[in-house]
Amino acid sequence: MDFNMETFYYIGIKREKNEALIQSLIEYEQIKLKRAEIIPAEPFKMEINEGHTLYDIVGFQDTSNFAISEKLFNLLKKHSITGWKAYEISIKGVKEKYYGFQVLGRCEKLEEPKEAFLNNIQFYKEENGIWLSDQIPSKYIVE
Repeated sequence: MDFNMETFYYIGIKREKNEALIQSLIEYEQIKLKRAEIIPAEPFKMEINEGHTLYDIVGFQDTSNFAISEKLFNLLKKHSITGWKAYEISIKGVKEKYYGFQVLGRCEKLEEPKEAFLNNIQFYKEENGIWLSDQIPSKYIVE
């Protein structure tokens, strides 16, 4: 597979009517879980606490984390999409298999951050002081 810096993938949650949100039955640190600094050793116990329709991407109530269906998990693996890790979760009352999704990739230095801000690219600051964005066009990233 050829590596192409022009190809980036964005996985996000678009809230639909009656879309399920899940909540953990186990305490955890949401940022550490998101960044794969902690990885649950056994299926992470969850329950649906809002909505009822499960899609291939299911948001956690904590807003930082989400789960992916087994179908999406297998597609990502099949097409050798990298920069992520997953852990098994168990959603109370749901037979389908889901995985918690963890992002391993990080954005490098922005070449023209002022232009990025002017073009309405949304940034947010993590607890550790690092500024992140969910989607950055490749023209702003330098090696």
